Amino acid sequence: GSQASIKKMLLEQTTQLQKIRSFLEAFPSFFEMGMDSNGQVAVKITGSKGKFAGKAPRAAAGGGKGSKGSGGAGSQSSKRRGGWNASILTERIDELCQASPAVAADFDHSMRTFLLSIQDKQGSDALDDCFDVLHEWLCKKEDRSQINNWRGYITKLLMNWRANAEAD
Repeated sequence: GSQASIKKMLLEQTTQLQKIRSFLEAFPSFFEMGMDSNGQVAVKITGSKGKFAGKAPRAAAGGGKGSKGSGGAGSQSSKRRGGWNASILTERIDELCQASPAVAADFDHSMRTFLLSIQDKQGSDALDDCFDVLHEWLCKKEDRSQINNWRGYITKLLMNWRANAEAD
């Protein structure tokens, strides 16, 4: 396939992911989204207590959107991620909050969506770099009183990271 057709296919996937991601995030005790070993988006249905209630979804044996054979940009990085999903993002945020005065509530839905899109579009190395920048700046603050609007501060750090990443 041509590069233009691959770009079109990836853009269609991104739009579809955004639609379902907000639904899944609205019901975190019932659904868990991740990636399977082929780079396919996989959704697990969990019980109300977070226990897995069925078999993990399997990728179709070829040719589907984002499958190993499609040449999608995310398929190789998804393999390296080894099943990365939104719960890993929550763990990363929790680790960051333990090392700094930030709290998990400072990372609202739009910030989490932004971080997930970095993972989806640019891969785990870019997300690692973003978290490194957040860690560097958030750990410079000794307590919460140094920042009046933590969400605004973190958003500004993310926007600065994005501007620097696009400039590189």
